[in-house]
Order: sequence, then structure tokens, then C-alpha cells
Amino acid sequence: MPSIQEPLHFKPEEPKVVVAENEKMVDVQDKEVTMEGLCSVAAYDQWTPLSVPGQRPKPRYKHGAAVVQEKMYVFGGNHNGRYLGDIQVLDFKSLSWSKLEAKIQSESAEPVFVAPCAGHSLIPSGNKILSLAGHTREHTESLSGKGV
Repeated sequence: MPSIQEPLHFKPEEPKVVVAENEKMVDVQDKEVTMEGLCSVAAYDQWTPLSVPGQRPKPRYKHGAAVVQEKMYVFGGNHNGRYLGDIQVLDFKSLSWSKLEAKIQSESAEPVFVAPCAGHSLIPSGNKILSLAGHTREHTESLSGKGV
């Protein structure tokens, strides 16, 4: 018998019904199931579409993403070969998308917007998110970081 600390994996020939912590029977069909601890059950290979209000961001690749508290921030990336410079925010509580204006702190009176970029990393740091490295349309040899 496995110890409580080790996940319990069901073999394919075993029954595919599990008693969940709410004492209801859960039919997991042919999904792989892992029981962790005494109360939690996780079923894999089962996707459920969610209704997410708000304008959805453009599909993208080579973007940066970071989770801070209960929000995921997505910055930049490429869409159909074009560099993007927007910040999209998914609120996990309300499951809604919103858009932020990406501006750089500057001493000038005119707002300075963040250059579109791709291939970068977003790193949470206190109440800021740092965008590190990546590339823009104008290729340079320097490494830069930005506060988002």
C-alpha cells in the first residue's frame, strides 16, 4: 500500500470511478487519475472551455507572461509576424480580460510608450513586473530591462 505522501496512480485495468471529498462518485472514464493526500483528486486530459468576458487579446507567440496575485499579465510577442507592445491582463477571480497602457517612466512631459518586443521574459518584482531581454524590430546587441 502506498504511503499518504506518495501520489496514488490507477492502472488502466482498475475501475475508473473515484469517491471525491464531497462524497459524490466521479466517473473519470479513461482519464489518468492521481490522488494526492487524503482529500484531493486530480483528473488529467480533461479540458473544459470557460466563458471569459471582455475583448480577448490577439493570438500571439514569443510573448512574456507573469502571474501577480490573482492576475496574469501578458506583454508583447508576435502576431502574424508583427511585434506587439500591448499588455493584456486576465483576472482569475472574474475570468475577464482587460488591457493596460504600457508606459515608461520618463522625466519628459510627453508619455513614452514601451516599444513592441518579443522573445522576452516577464519577472514579478514587488509591485512591478520586469521585462528582460527579448528583441524588437530594430535588432541591437545590448541587453535591456524595463519595468512594466
